[in-house]
Amino acid sequence: MVVCLSSIGYSDRTMIPLAKVKLMRRLLLVGVLVTTVGCAAVSSDSSSLPEQALSLRNLQIESVDGQRAVLLRLSRLPEKVTSSSATSPGRIVVQLSGPRGEGDFSEQALPQIDPQIAQVRVMREDGELVVTLEFKTDAPPAFSVLEMADWIMIRLGRTQSES
Repeated sequence: MVVCLSSIGYSDRTMIPLAKVKLMRRLLLVGVLVTTVGCAAVSSDSSSLPEQALSLRNLQIESVDGQRAVLLRLSRLPEKVTSSSATSPGRIVVQLSGPRGEGDFSEQALPQIDPQIAQVRVMREDGELVVTLEFKTDAPPAFSVLEMADWIMIRLGRTQSES
């Protein structure tokens, strides 16, 4: 004799009474709805907070593929990256745009022990982080600036078109 378990009030897979299965489904649905509404409330509240300002977390000078590179680790993804160079003394300026956040700071020199780079200066104003590499020569080397998520690589001695 074959008995259909659902006809006597049990789930055929787990042997749990159907009333409990229906209750568990309702509770699960309510839990999902509460979680979704709670997440929406949290995300709308966080939009009123100022976004984190762009800042420099780390600076490294490394050799990459036989070329020297300056690696900048940022606190977040920049919205826009531009670069320029100047002479007397030779320097490369990288401008990284991001949200204003809280607080600007005036130009600060970072300690450097490097045979080619005399000084690295950093400042932030109106959401723009400016990193200046000042060289010990009158002219800066050829360079390219590569964006790699929250890392910026300034490759020295080789332009992007040559790589």
